[in-house]
Amino acid sequence: MVAQLQKQDYTQWQSLSISYCQITKLLVGIINARADILRDARIQAGLSQQQVAEKLNISRQSISKWENNLSYPDVERIGQLCELYSLSAAELLGIAPDEAGLNFDDNRNTDDIQPRNIVLLIISVIIPFLGFILALKYLASAFRWERTSKVNLLIYWSVLVINLFLSIILIADILTILTSIRTHIQ
Repeated sequence: MVAQLQKQDYTQWQSLSISYCQITKLLVGIINARADILRDARIQAGLSQQQVAEKLNISRQSISKWENNLSYPDVERIGQLCELYSLSAAELLGIAPDEAGLNFDDNRNTDDIQPRNIVLLIISVIIPFLGFILALKYLASAFRWERTSKVNLLIYWSVLVINLFLSIILIADILTILTSIRTHIQ
């Protein structure tokens, strides 16, 4: 019975997008934060333990403990150390990106675009602009009516502003995507 439950648990872990093995490797990397890497990165950055401690607003003893594997930096400190030492988290923790499950396939074929994604893109482009136009139409007609309540005017203005904001965000996202595609092609 216990073996059956363990097998079932393992099967559930396997079905996750991040496998148990990848999580374990990542946690082992964090726990064993590789004191030599921390020390070498600090020395390569030309900083003393005291200087690093001052920049992170912690004690020098904390830096010493990290570098001697007596304690470990928390996630926030790892991020700060990455910025300070100009390293990625994987490099700082001594984990190869593919071991941590972070290997991204940048060579994906762009011919794999599914029709459903195209339809969703078109709908997401049309809806904010349509909302903006409809809000303008109702707002213009509201000024012609004498009995339009202030609540309705507030709703029309709110819808107009929200849709204008969404349209601007959408245009910015499209321009960002086009720029990244252009730089990726070059």
